[in-house]
Amino acid sequence: MAAAAEIETPEDHLAQAEVELAELEAAHAALRDKIAGLTAAPSMRSLSPADFDRVAPAAYERAKPYFNFPEHRAFHEMEDALVEEPKLRARLVDQRGRVELLRQSARSREVLTLKKEYFTAAQRIGDALTELNSAILQEAEIRNRVQNTGVLVSPLPDLSFVVIGTKDELHSPMAGWFRRAKQAGVLENNQ
Repeated sequence: MAAAAEIETPEDHLAQAEVELAELEAAHAALRDKIAGLTAAPSMRSLSPADFDRVAPAAYERAKPYFNFPEHRAFHEMEDALVEEPKLRARLVDQRGRVELLRQSARSREVLTLKKEYFTAAQRIGDALTELNSAILQEAEIRNRVQNTGVLVSPLPDLSFVVIGTKDELHSPMAGWFRRAKQAGVLENNQ
């Protein structure tokens, strides 16, 4: 059975690209140091890297058999380094671009996640406000209906009401006696 392949995340890609970028930067710096060291060598002091670029290809091909002597090894190394350096520099630029794109992608993913969370929270707030508005309207409607019937009520937090009595009972001669008797516990509240 084949082993399950690891699922690479975008963060893994970014970390890998940053490691590759650091390796390329180190290789490029080492190559630049090598070129500087070869240029400073006693046999190469009279030549600059620009001189190597000006050598005509045909003249170089004619002189190539003579470059096999030990004193010309530095020239070969310099030539190889000068050919390799632009390639390495181009790879370095490409890798920097890749790392920057991966970083922008990571930032974009983070922004999208935050946007989703923001809109989810805003939707929850909107739903809660809609429910609150509905409850307020329901309470107002019940209050209006109750007031129109002439029943006196006391509202409770869950939008239910306790009936206190009617407007007629409030003004009757016995209303005070019944109210005091209920408060004293002589009468039960439903009587």
